[in-house]
Amino acid sequence: MFEKIHQSIDLSPAIRALEIGEYERALSWSEQAVDQYWKQGDPRAGDAFAVYSLASRAGGRRESVFRELGDLPDQCVYRLTKATLELAREFSSNWCVEALSDLWLLLGQRYGEDSKLACQVKAAIKEKSFDFDPAASVDPQLDANRIALRQQEILRLEVKKQMEQACEETIALARDLAAGGHYKEAVECYRSAIEGSSQLKDPTSRIAALRECGIFFDRIGQFEQSESLLRIAASVAKKARKREAYAEILASLGSCLFHMGNIESAKKALYQSLKQLGLAHEKSAPVLKHLDSINRGVTCDCERLHGGPVANIVDGTVIEVV
Repeated sequence: MFEKIHQSIDLSPAIRALEIGEYERALSWSEQAVDQYWKQGDPRAGDAFAVYSLASRAGGRRESVFRELGDLPDQCVYRLTKATLELAREFSSNWCVEALSDLWLLLGQRYGEDSKLACQVKAAIKEKSFDFDPAASVDPQLDANRIALRQQEILRLEVKKQMEQACEETIALARDLAAGGHYKEAVECYRSAIEGSSQLKDPTSRIAALRECGIFFDRIGQFEQSESLLRIAASVAKKARKREAYAEILASLGSCLFHMGNIESAKKALYQSLKQLGLAHEKSAPVLKHLDSINRGVTCDCERLHGGPVANIVDGTVIEVV
């Protein structure tokens, strides 16, 4: 894995540490590599920065490491982007999406959001959006710059009548707000994305908005609202013949039903999802994990935020879908 990176710079100890969850060790190794190549003026510092940025977010850092950087040479930025995209393929954790978002902001500010590099990173973020748990980590010090840039981008796209892209950015904004603990605002963004996507011919954005909002409600224990949204998302995906999206929604629905205690319905949805995806598909792992929990009669280890202030903030919130 990561053979090209390994040949250009020996970051294998840091990468291995990242893979097994030893984030402090990964951070230490990559920081040494950054320091070594930066002092030498070697563009391979970009490779080291890639690992360092991922390790920083994995270790719980709340701010982008790129704020510390000066004017990186273009060749270094190119290597940073290439290495980050290559590394990101191997991870599906929230911190991976956060690191990609940090890089996207850096590239957008430096080259423009429509630049080739920025678009490549944005595509990677979008690809990983279904892996992202929108409420797994609560960061009270939400990155205001990221939110402001998202809002500006939404306005820019709406002015240009690029409504599909605007909807995608609204979903991403909801995700960022949820990750920062701004649940009420996140719900309103999801509501806006669901309503806006209903006017689009292509159902892709509508499916994404419904599913992500459904997952969010599942995570905070609002199961009935979650089930409702996920069933609608499944219906839209099935009608549009979006087979993979339909299977992934069934997986989310099965998880939600399991969390509700509706075991038989959960098994049905999960088995349907598995049938569509196939055992070899990378998205089958969480499906099999939930089925194993059901068969063993144990609870799953999904990260959820039940009760307390979280539930009170959105308790009684109903998103009606027409």
